[in-house]
Amino acid sequence: MSFKKQFFLIFTSIFILLIGVLLTFYNILKNEKEIAKAELKRYESYLLADELRQSSDDLTRMARTYTVTGDPLFRKYFNQILDIRDGKIPRPQNYSGIYWDFVTGSGVYPSSPSDEQVSLESLMKEKEFSKDEFNLLRIAKNKSDTLVKMENRAMNAMIGLYPDEKGDFIIRKEPDALLAQKIMHSPEYHRVKKDIMKPMQDFFQKVDQRTFETVSFYRKKGLRLNSVMLSLVSLSLLLVFISFCLLFLQRLQKKEKVSSSGSKRYFFLYRSWPLLILLAAASAIQISFSLWNTKTMQENIEADISSQLSAIVETTYESTIQWLEEAEQELRSLVLFHNLSEKDSSLSNPELSILKVKLDSLIKLNQYENYFLLDEESHIISSSRVQSTGKKFELAPAILSQLKGPKKTALLFPSKNKLNLSGLKSTDLSKENSNKISVNESILLTAPLTDKNLLVLELPLNGSFSQVVQKGRFKKSGESYVFNEEAYLLSESRFNDQLYEMGFLKKGQNSSLNIRVYDPKTKAATQMISSSFKRSRGVNLKPYNDYRGIPVIGSWIWNSEYKIGFSTEIDANEAFESLNLFKTHSYTQLIISLFLLLVLTGIFIWNRILISEANLKLSSAYKEIQTYSSKMEEELKVGRQVQMSMVPSSFPKEDRFSIFASLKPVRQLGGDFYDFFFLDQDSLCLVIGDVSGKGVPSALFMAVAKTLIRSSSFKYGKTDKIISEVNKNILLNNPHCMFATLFIAVLNLKTGVCEYSSAGHHSSYIKKKTGHLLILDQTHGPVTGAVEDTVFTKDEILLEQGDFLIAYTDGITESVNPQNQLYGEEKLENLLKQNSFKSPKEMIAMILKNVEDFSKTNSQSDDITLIAFKYKSLT
Repeated sequence: MSFKKQFFLIFTSIFILLIGVLLTFYNILKNEKEIAKAELKRYESYLLADELRQSSDDLTRMARTYTVTGDPLFRKYFNQILDIRDGKIPRPQNYSGIYWDFVTGSGVYPSSPSDEQVSLESLMKEKEFSKDEFNLLRIAKNKSDTLVKMENRAMNAMIGLYPDEKGDFIIRKEPDALLAQKIMHSPEYHRVKKDIMKPMQDFFQKVDQRTFETVSFYRKKGLRLNSVMLSLVSLSLLLVFISFCLLFLQRLQKKEKVSSSGSKRYFFLYRSWPLLILLAAASAIQISFSLWNTKTMQENIEADISSQLSAIVETTYESTIQWLEEAEQELRSLVLFHNLSEKDSSLSNPELSILKVKLDSLIKLNQYENYFLLDEESHIISSSRVQSTGKKFELAPAILSQLKGPKKTALLFPSKNKLNLSGLKSTDLSKENSNKISVNESILLTAPLTDKNLLVLELPLNGSFSQVVQKGRFKKSGESYVFNEEAYLLSESRFNDQLYEMGFLKKGQNSSLNIRVYDPKTKAATQMISSSFKRSRGVNLKPYNDYRGIPVIGSWIWNSEYKIGFSTEIDANEAFESLNLFKTHSYTQLIISLFLLLVLTGIFIWNRILISEANLKLSSAYKEIQTYSSKMEEELKVGRQVQMSMVPSSFPKEDRFSIFASLKPVRQLGGDFYDFFFLDQDSLCLVIGDVSGKGVPSALFMAVAKTLIRSSSFKYGKTDKIISEVNKNILLNNPHCMFATLFIAVLNLKTGVCEYSSAGHHSSYIKKKTGHLLILDQTHGPVTGAVEDTVFTKDEILLEQGDFLIAYTDGITESVNPQNQLYGEEKLENLLKQNSFKSPKEMIAMILKNVEDFSKTNSQSDDITLIAFKYKSLT
């Protein structure tokens, strides 16, 4: 290679690399814009969600102020807030900031309305929230609307308007400010207010997690792009350095003479440097591509695992919370149904008897552990265990006071340290001399029945509660569990047998409240537990030891209301099994590729010496191949002529019928064929077939099949028996398992009766003289040559004067246009329906022309064969 060409190659390479640098830099800038866009979307999402929360708080403030002061200005503000949120009036400018505090304080609106009149829900849809996030906002919005109804009820009570049966405020009575204030400060109002904040809290957590992952993805992508740009710049500098070295060598070569041996070594190195540069560049590209691909695959797999873990823990969380809420609601309904909470005295004996029947049924139906009816001194007056009656319900006074609070129901999870129950067993009802009952391994669900009686339901941790939790599982080693703020397991572990073997549990001991979610090696809380106490929701894909000491990854949700956490974990080895396998294959492939590149580069230099000799040999071989190819081409032409001579090429001119056929092989030799012949003076047999494969084997098989059909036709004369006989004979000697689809019809030219059978062939058609198209889509058996002892069937149809019978092979319907679309049966049927034909020849010509126009520049991909018959007379 000349000096000039070497420099041209170098500067061309540098130019290409600089273009790569510019493109990479452009992608880096684009990626930074995506990061900014993601951060902005995150901020705007928070603003909209916060506006929903703030509007609910503003509505509460206006309604409460109105019920206290009666000032109609506050009701006006209330309605304006609702109208802005629902898009009924224009939104004020800068509405996402502090607004109504200025209005109520000064009576002056801080900003004028904008031209935008849009509901808060519509603005939320524009921000492309995920389905789950938007559903949470919708739930919060619906809960807020429920609160608005209560607030309207309270404000209407201030002016003496009360709802009728339909809920319309049309009944006029005396204003009742006390009722209005009671509604606005009732436990039910606070409960609905809390229900609004719960989905809002979940929304903020979900948005925070999603946007954090999005920003993290773009930041990682930016780091990889920076690495690519650094590599390209480094390679460019290397080429610049090589160009200076070439200049120096060029000058040195002019000034000095070298020995012959040194000259050869110099010549070798001097001439081989382009290959070495290409080797280095190819290796760098291969390594970069492999690392990039591996990193991308890792991120995709981690994102998929993260999504699945989050979905499972979310489902487990929702189903468990729903189970708990249903238990609360069931107890609340039981109390409200009997109007027990309204009583201000103890239960009477009849009431107690009825309630015991109900509670016994509830305990049995829901598999609860026990129930206790307590008097005002916490003595058990009734229980599902008779032996506990009369004993005192032992629980810390602070906990009892919490259970006896003003709420309609209360739900309490066990906690060893806080309840001072450490070391106690489960509900102990067997001690005859004990006058106290202690509960430490169950969830307590309570409701005040009267002002002197308290009902306590004991929901066992290792019962239905654990079953609901354990339904959430990821792959084989996955587990979902619940823990409390002391990091104790509340639900049963699915690895109890393993915990027994490891000595963490004694035989017969439950894992709930006996296993702490601590790393056995460090004796400290696992990373998941530590993270859950800091953030209420998240995923940890960095392996950490679980309470068994096994490396796992997991996802968690912390519920601040019940002070419990939900986690889904899976063994890290199983979770990343596909990723580790991919990395192994990728790195192995990289090493093999680099080794092959190195070997091929060395071989290439040696091969240059043999090129001239190889060229001579190739030239000689090429001439021999040309000679052989010409002879093969001549033989194929002869074979095509022989094959085409085997199908009828002349078509009889009869008063009773007319017939025409066309065969276009895709190669010189094909597997399609057609035939027609008289069985007797008034019976005409039509045959069309498609042999599997193409080329010489299909042509030979076609000749055999055609011969068998003719001989069987004259022997039996019935289409079902003809095909059955052909199938049997083909299977006698068919080592290559070739087969053929067949359509055979025998027409009685006197009566017009057409008997036909199809062996796995495409539908044929009858074009009636009225223009109606009949589809003969019956299949009378499988393809011939496939199944032994197959009994084929047949059908009959009556042809009338002017009717056409048309059959074809799949080369018609499987023709493909440049858009890779199939011609298909529907297009063929529409062509036959929408056109009338004078003769079979005209019909076939129109079909072929239509297929050719459809395929356009695409070459024929399969043999195309058609046969058409027109019945003219019944005489």
